[in-house]
Amino acid sequence: MFQKIKKHLPLISIVIIGFFLRFLFLLKYGDFWDDEMFSFIYSQKAWPKGIIYWLWETNPPLHMLILKIWFFIFPTTEFWARIPSLLFGTATIVAIYKLAKLIWNKNIALLSAFFIAIHSYLMFWSATARTYSLLVLLSTLSVLFFYKIFIIQKYQNKDKIFFALCNLFLLFSHLTATLLIFSQIVIIISLNYKKIYSYFKINFLPFLFSGTWLFISFFIKRNNHLEKSWLLNIKQDFFTFFAPLINILVGIPEFAFGFVIIIFFMILLAYFSYKEIKQKNLKLFSLLILAILPIIPLSFFNLWHVKMLIFLTPFWSILFAWVIFQIIKIFTKKYTLLFSLLLLIFILSPGIYFANRATPINNWQTVQKFLDQNCPTSENCALLCNNFMLKQQADRYIKTSNDSYFFDLEKEDGMDWNDLVTKKNYLYFDFSEKDLDDWWQKKELNNYDKIILLQDENDFVHQLGPTAEKNNFEKNTKKKSAPLLGDYYFNIYVKNNSTTTTIQ
Repeated sequence: MFQKIKKHLPLISIVIIGFFLRFLFLLKYGDFWDDEMFSFIYSQKAWPKGIIYWLWETNPPLHMLILKIWFFIFPTTEFWARIPSLLFGTATIVAIYKLAKLIWNKNIALLSAFFIAIHSYLMFWSATARTYSLLVLLSTLSVLFFYKIFIIQKYQNKDKIFFALCNLFLLFSHLTATLLIFSQIVIIISLNYKKIYSYFKINFLPFLFSGTWLFISFFIKRNNHLEKSWLLNIKQDFFTFFAPLINILVGIPEFAFGFVIIIFFMILLAYFSYKEIKQKNLKLFSLLILAILPIIPLSFFNLWHVKMLIFLTPFWSILFAWVIFQIIKIFTKKYTLLFSLLLLIFILSPGIYFANRATPINNWQTVQKFLDQNCPTSENCALLCNNFMLKQQADRYIKTSNDSYFFDLEKEDGMDWNDLVTKKNYLYFDFSEKDLDDWWQKKELNNYDKIILLQDENDFVHQLGPTAEKNNFEKNTKKKSAPLLGDYYFNIYVKNNSTTTTIQ
């Protein structure tokens, strides 16, 4: 036993570091934000109604099913809701080690595991009650068994069963899993198309079950204006193109630093890969296909968002570790692993710093303090928010006797809040000025002397400030940033005949 521990001591040390960093991040993470709140609430709905909500959710339901089972055993709190993601994130470190060792060697495997362990963006998802930490783990395991069976061809029959199970769970975790499956099929066709029958035979049941779920889910959403999804209407510019790449490769650093790193990395990757591909290195060829090919359809369909790319992190981590090791080997043959680890620390530690500085992600206690100071019960005041998705968070974290309103024009169609959140949360609707004015009048907001507007200033959310000004309110303060994930600001509006107040 002692010899076994000694043999794997470097990996065990890396796993401990990764777990410790993730656990500290989880402790500082803060309150639930939009997507977490969705998982938290709709994982606890009673069956069969809960399954209907899962079908309306954008992605398949594996993570919410896990949470539902988890909450039968553990308390329904922020801390315990995030523990499964912590465990998945920690397990990914070991899975990456095994995959990188299969492709390269022990040194590259240790570097890859260390990369994942201190990767700040993966730390973020490992502390988040969403599916992405699970998705990264399943992507890694799927490719691990794929390599064993179809690339290296050293496997046992049980590996086929594990491969099928991994792909089944993977396809029930996130829609982008289909791109990973597509990449695997392309690799098989490129290397030996005769094996494609074996691939589909192994994955027949995963494809059947997941395909059935996706068909039903898309069928019930067929009239829900999917073309107006926020994901298909993201503004594209220099920053939005490179920011996801930076997150995948170097975590959450300052943009300019991350940009320089990825440019140098891409140049070096092309140089080193060219030399290896010339020698017909099928392992590297397959890894490059897995890392690069899914980016093409995502770009073509304008689905360029880091959530859609996160499943590629395991493959880029191995490529990154390999490039770092090749660079260090040019300068020294001694202590190559040590210097490679130090270079990784230099590249990834800024991300840890910025991630730590960004926590807590959501801080509703500060929102409560702001409302207590600027909207006391003694004043005729109301809280107004232009994003209805905040209502469930506010209900959980805010205690106030003042009235609260969340822009919910779609609710006028007779939906309850559960239907509104599950069916409309990802859609962008272009309401007219008249729609906004009518909503304002229906809520009788002119009866108040003061409005605290908690406004999301993202492009796909309607701004209610102009509507307030049209209704004889004026903004008497500069906006103040709100400590919530997104682009939220406090604005105070008072009636023109009210006494001007000072923001506190």
